Amino acid sequence: MVKNLAAQASRAQQVLEVLTAPSAQRVTLTEGKAPAQPSARATYLPDRGALILLATNLKPLPEGKAYELWVIPANGKAPVPAGLFHPDAVGTATLVLPPLPAGIAAKAFGVTIEKASGADSPTLPIILSGATGS
Repeated sequence: MVKNLAAQASRAQQVLEVLTAPSAQRVTLTEGKAPAQPSARATYLPDRGALILLATNLKPLPEGKAYELWVIPANGKAPVPAGLFHPDAVGTATLVLPPLPAGIAAKAFGVTIEKASGADSPTLPIILSGATGS
């Protein structure tokens, strides 16, 4: 039990650090040019590979499908899958500290709809996207 509590406290500390770090990249992803539509906000610490995504107003998905977040590297390499997520009944979803390698400088993020098990590369169209501005 103590080990479990320590692990939970460590994860909570990591979440807090990602959300509050001055060096975190904060990116809002939107559908097209309509900000009232589905959107997501990514907070990313490239040096730690730590990412938190908060999405709202997402559309329900067909059975067997999932939303997938992609990190688009600044060095021009292939997009890196950052995790699968599903919206709740009101279209809200989170992706908290998915397993990402450290050190990927991002120029952008994108969200696609993929099969429930995910994909090795993004399937068009990109549903939500946003640039880091760095």
